Amino acid sequence: MQKKLFKSFTGLLCLLILCSCGNNKKDIENLGGEKESSSTESVTPAEEDLSEDPNSETTSEEQNSESSSDNEYDYVPSGINLHEEYISKIGKDHLPDEFKENNYLSNLSDKITDISEVRKSYAKQASVIKETGINNIKFDECVFKDLPEFESVNTYYFYDKPITCAEAWEMVEYWADKIDVEKKLNLDEDVVNANWPADEGEKTGFGIWPLAKNQFDEKTGEWDETRGHNFSFNREDVGYLDITGCGPLCFSYGRVALYYSEKTGKKASKTTDPNMILGGELVKQGSFDELKNEKYELFDGEASVEEAVKKAFDEYYNFPYENVGYDVYYVKIFRVFDKYVYDCYVRRTVDGIPLPWTVTGQRNYYGDVSKYFPRGEDTSGVVCDTIGLDAYYGFREQEVFEKVVSDERKILDLSQAAKRVEEEIAKQYQCKIKTVEFTYLEYEFNGSTVSGQFLLPAWEFTGDNLIDNNHIKIYVDALTGDVCFYELYKDLYE
Repeated sequence: MQKKLFKSFTGLLCLLILCSCGNNKKDIENLGGEKESSSTESVTPAEEDLSEDPNSETTSEEQNSESSSDNEYDYVPSGINLHEEYISKIGKDHLPDEFKENNYLSNLSDKITDISEVRKSYAKQASVIKETGINNIKFDECVFKDLPEFESVNTYYFYDKPITCAEAWEMVEYWADKIDVEKKLNLDEDVVNANWPADEGEKTGFGIWPLAKNQFDEKTGEWDETRGHNFSFNREDVGYLDITGCGPLCFSYGRVALYYSEKTGKKASKTTDPNMILGGELVKQGSFDELKNEKYELFDGEASVEEAVKKAFDEYYNFPYENVGYDVYYVKIFRVFDKYVYDCYVRRTVDGIPLPWTVTGQRNYYGDVSKYFPRGEDTSGVVCDTIGLDAYYGFREQEVFEKVVSDERKILDLSQAAKRVEEEIAKQYQCKIKTVEFTYLEYEFNGSTVSGQFLLPAWEFTGDNLIDNNHIKIYVDALTGDVCFYELYKDLYE
């Protein structure tokens, strides 16, 4: 979960600002261009498949690295109504030209094949690639994941559903009632806005953050929308909540912390990630399918991974679209004294096809990142009982999905995707690919003219760079054949 998010309020808020502002972007068509690196706080799941994290090379003369500023407090309210400004930047008309329907369709590869034929040939092609590899790229230990069940693919534009400060405040009140079981919060004094530092002399909470209620005019009953609605509360004796975008980005009830306090007699913050400071001992980790039948004693009795985890996420998520769901990607099982905790990494699925999983951390993008950059899901949740989630960080379920290209029934097969990797990557890199999977690749837009993200069907190749042993993620657009990739440093996973 970008887990360290629960570690400290200030650290979390800094990360949230970075996440919400969008760091680097990458051009899917321009491979050998500049490399940008974006720095954010890192955390990770250590998995066989964490070849999910890209690896990178720095051999190109044109590559240069850029790190995000360490000072996230340079932002100054502009006087613009941020709610209205956001609405002005959403809609398919704002998409970069190459992603608009007609332009995208005009670039379809002449190598695409009926999906039914791709499915028939997949296992044989995987076997051949695994045995022979391709120039400078090894596949001998690669896991070729099963193809999802789909008959056609789409591209999507998706974005946070626009909400006002008043709507965000209603969410705060709702979640405060759930989290604050002992009713200790005073929302007027405990909820801050983490978008902007406070003005001189302004009432604050947690140091530099202005109280959210500073934005509310009692006389008019109106909210000041120039500061946005990144409303948060953080009380060690209560729990944590952060509202951003169109819902909760993260929250913590603190049930693990409470149990720790009961067992040790020591004070423990309900806002802190239990695996970081509460003495949790990692006893097992693996994919959900590998561990789903494992049973452990949770805080309220024995329950299998599948039983407790599915119940928690099924009850939390309420997606507004039938074709959007979630996939528990990876699980870590921790022992906390005589009880156990399931730490789960989750990603969305669209049309039954998963989005890639990734982690936040220092990374390098290759290509022109002035318009957009590839990213992945980085959601996780802590399950300590059969009541529900105890802590969460990740996507908001109420994001809006709009189809751009609909019901394409031909894609590049695995062999053609591997050939594109060979053409664009193998001449520059020596790689060992650990997993291959069919996904919906997510692009986040960079710049001031459009908000939101874009999804396109892609083959994902993840593994290690054999030169520096970092992680590399390579994507081949399954419709156009365009290739993009980025790297994540190995120390994120160790």
